[in-house]
Amino acid sequence: MSMPAGHKALTPRFPPPSRRSFLLTLLLADLLILVFHARVYYDWWWQMANGRHWWHTHRILRTDPFTFTIRGQPYIDKYWLSEILLYPVFAHWGFTGTSVIHGLLLLGMGIGVWRLVKRGSLDHFLLLCLPALILIEARSSLRIYLFSYLLLPFFLAAAWSQFIVRQSPSVKGIALLGALEAIWTNLHSAFLWGWLITALLSIVNCVRHYKQRLPPRQFVTRSAAVMAAGSLVVAASLLNPYGPALVWDAVAGAINATFRSPSAEWISLFRLATPLTVLAWAALLLGSVVLISRSRHRLPALLLLGIAAVMSINAYRHIGAFAIIAVCLTQLAQEFPQSGANHDISIRLTIAVGAALLLFFVLVCTNQLFHIQRELKRFGLGPITSELPVDAVSFVTEVGLSGNFINDWPYGGYLIWRLWPRIFIAEDGRTAPFPEELHRRLADFYRGDISAADSLLKEYDIAGAFVPWTCGSTISRLARDPFWDCIFVGPHSTVWVIRPVVESQDLGRFRITPTRAQELVIRSPQRAYEEDPWLTYPTALFRRGFVLLCLGQIAAAREQLAVLQRAAPHSPLTRRLTELLQF
Repeated sequence: MSMPAGHKALTPRFPPPSRRSFLLTLLLADLLILVFHARVYYDWWWQMANGRHWWHTHRILRTDPFTFTIRGQPYIDKYWLSEILLYPVFAHWGFTGTSVIHGLLLLGMGIGVWRLVKRGSLDHFLLLCLPALILIEARSSLRIYLFSYLLLPFFLAAAWSQFIVRQSPSVKGIALLGALEAIWTNLHSAFLWGWLITALLSIVNCVRHYKQRLPPRQFVTRSAAVMAAGSLVVAASLLNPYGPALVWDAVAGAINATFRSPSAEWISLFRLATPLTVLAWAALLLGSVVLISRSRHRLPALLLLGIAAVMSINAYRHIGAFAIIAVCLTQLAQEFPQSGANHDISIRLTIAVGAALLLFFVLVCTNQLFHIQRELKRFGLGPITSELPVDAVSFVTEVGLSGNFINDWPYGGYLIWRLWPRIFIAEDGRTAPFPEELHRRLADFYRGDISAADSLLKEYDIAGAFVPWTCGSTISRLARDPFWDCIFVGPHSTVWVIRPVVESQDLGRFRITPTRAQELVIRSPQRAYEEDPWLTYPTALFRRGFVLLCLGQIAAAREQLAVLQRAAPHSPLTRRLTELLQF
């Protein structure tokens, strides 16, 4: 059967409403699968500890005692409401329950974006879906910022309606925006997006009044009303248990993280993203600009799109928000529904977009999306073996390891914590701000002075340490010290445990000994690459060199580095192993 004949035969059997429902189902399935594909970050435990505290005491903590506090400045618990909502689910159903909740948040976000399709062309929306999904997947994890993903499309649509579509905002509309902003503030610190959207659209509304050449008095009156409405929305952020302190803490934290934090979440897009992510980002930006430029409302849409794009370039954590904003603006910038565009979607486009969405689903389910992005995905530092495909925190939880652990914090601090459910900082679990002397000793440890841990072992009953890949000096010295054993090499950190704990908790089978390392990774890198579809050849070389380093076999590790330099001289893995062996 020829293509035209097939198209003609399918048209009556697959009417436009069915095509629309089919594509919506695939889109929501793609969003839902991201939750079960995501990893759990270490801050999840402290957030659940805060939620547990409220359910046991019914008191909101003024400061967060369970996570890192900046020296001299208590850490305000900005996520208090999210933690209260999520803890009972986690306590009863564990990660399965919270995965369902996060899935519902992503589905709600998808529905919030989909409802804007009625304003513009469904064709345009569908063409931008795939790059948007790739960007959202890049920041997919079981984290509280998914509440922001849920609220962002609804807030943006409401603000657009009040400040762009209407000449003057209505009381009911401003009340809705204020309520959304207040809820957002108590759920997640990304409520600053609400400030940005409100401020920009308010200014555009005032500029529009100026261009209309209204009488001075009328112009001042309307502009004052618009700015007052915008100010009320921003002021709604003060409706939280901490008042201005929470708002200021969020603003100061964003400024500090943007300019001074070493956290990977704030590393720029082009330093951390994969080629696929950068391509999706460019396609989404270019496609949105082309579609928005045809609209009469292109000025506010392009301004907001530009700000979102710049923020996602400077801070990788904003890349998902950029994807949502880009897709929403493409629809919001349309002045009215286009005749027939929403329902009369062609069979060919339905098949093409459906195939792309289905392919994305399959790639995520089978972890092949990771493989496609190759070793540049999070520097390619996957687990040393498929036997333990987990991160360091999950590993110590699965094997039942107990005790206090030295840990670093990506925002520039350090802490001591016990695995769930007994999580605490320092000696009493209520120390805020973080003790300066304790911070100094932990900092010395992560700079390579492992003798700094001697006193900590006695004072805090230390069982081990999480040492990230970046601390080459510490890893090199621990590898030479018979008192410490490496029991796990994860995607971002290694786990080191003192010898008495290894013996008392029967952890000897997990020690990275020469024999076990030979079974796991010290074999032909070419053979490992062929056997493990997760590996690329440079990744196999890197893993072998790193494990040799953890075993204290420095000369052999340097030989492996030489092989890696010849095989992949420009790979970030080569640079990383070079840095590790400098100590």
